Amino acid sequence: SQTFTLNFTNEDTFLSAGLQYDDGKVIVLSEIAKRSEHDAPVLGEPLSASTSSYVAAGYRIGSFTPMVRYSHMNYGRSLTAAPVQNSEGLILRYDALRNVAFKAQIDRYDASNPTAFTVTQATTGKKINVLSVGADFVF
Repeated sequence: SQTFTLNFTNEDTFLSAGLQYDDGKVIVLSEIAKRSEHDAPVLGEPLSASTSSYVAAGYRIGSFTPMVRYSHMNYGRSLTAAPVQNSEGLILRYDALRNVAFKAQIDRYDASNPTAFTVTQATTGKKINVLSVGADFVF
């Protein structure tokens, strides 16, 4: 009987940088992030690697802040993902108290990316809308 042993240490590197502008009324946010791994043995490619970015802009109107957002993710050379994923979003934030905010967000994604969503017909080219609602608390 033969035994095959594979020793592999996966090193993951994550680097990001962001900018924010906020003059009390106008808000602009942007970030870029890069994630990379060493190649998996035998397979010759990393399991996951990506470069992603987003830009968002909004305007405060009293306690409300409507925003728009665009994001882009490029998986590059990777075994587990499709090459590109883009999305657009609309956000509405409500500052209820000094330390409590509520946020509703709707994002639109391309349904043709089978790694991003589980859909029965992933190659339809249709769009998927994702609605999320959350609350931020600062103690």
